Amino acid sequence: MKKLLLAVALLFATSMLFSQIQQQTCDGCSIQQLSPEYGMPFGNLSIVDQIYGYNDAEVHQVGLGNYSRVTQFGFENAYVNQIGNGNTAITEQHGFMDFGVINQTGSFNFAKQVSGNLIPWGTGYNSALATQSGIGNLSFQTQNGYLNNATVMQVGNGNYAEQNQFNPSYWFMPIPNYASIVQMGIDNESKQDQVGGANFATSYQTGWGNTAVSDQATYGWGMNTSFINQIGGFFGGYNLACVTQDAFGGTNISNISQVGSYNFADVNQDAGFMGMNASTISQLGVFNSACVTQDAFWGGMNTSFVDQVGMGNHALVTQSTAFMPF
Repeated sequence: MKKLLLAVALLFATSMLFSQIQQQTCDGCSIQQLSPEYGMPFGNLSIVDQIYGYNDAEVHQVGLGNYSRVTQFGFENAYVNQIGNGNTAITEQHGFMDFGVINQTGSFNFAKQVSGNLIPWGTGYNSALATQSGIGNLSFQTQNGYLNNATVMQVGNGNYAEQNQFNPSYWFMPIPNYASIVQMGIDNESKQDQVGGANFATSYQTGWGNTAVSDQATYGWGMNTSFINQIGGFFGGYNLACVTQDAFGGTNISNISQVGSYNFADVNQDAGFMGMNASTISQLGVFNSACVTQDAFWGGMNTSFVDQVGMGNHALVTQSTAFMPF
């Protein structure tokens, strides 16, 4: 009798869980956007200021609580290597063809990279690379101009990476920017914001409880492209992926791949006047959810592919188009 009651209770609980998954709404991803925090330096201190010319700065620090700040104007190269805990590295490069690299090993590291300037037509060909290993690392990359490359690699748990790219000449110069984030660990968060003529964003995460958010906007004949790949365990996962793309007459392309269980993917695309939306979501595991919303006006086109393998999965696709009245 006890075994029968236990089996009935288990069946009831399973049915309730399945019902909750099926009724899940598309509320998007919840990410706590962090802001740069400058720690109090103790130990080593390095400050380099270089104005105009062909600048080159290289800083090596070994120890606890190191602090390094590099500010350059011109054709700059900056290299910062830190080994220890609680390190802080800041590089600001305002010029053309800037190249900045920050390598940090330890826990609670902080890195901030800013390149390009705010002249109306922008600058370009800037590259920023940050690699961090440890727990609770923060990385911020901001680039202004075109043909910029931003890359963040983080290994550990509880890390946060944010990339912001803006091309002020996007309305007449659809030249691309590239952003890439790789995170390996648990409870990591990545956020990518791009505004320009052509945006390319890639986020790769392995582990559990990770969140990836990609926001892109372009105008005219521009293109937004976002790739998110999240790999968790079959009995784990709990990863979130959210993509928001606004093309205003251009093309939006989104590809999300999730392996694991209890994952959630949300895509919101607006192509505007005679634009095109294309979304692909692939989920392998159980109790995964996917939501796609696509809008294309005046002869636009929407295409959505959702592939789910497993039990208890949920998918919702909403598409709307408006054709020319003549």
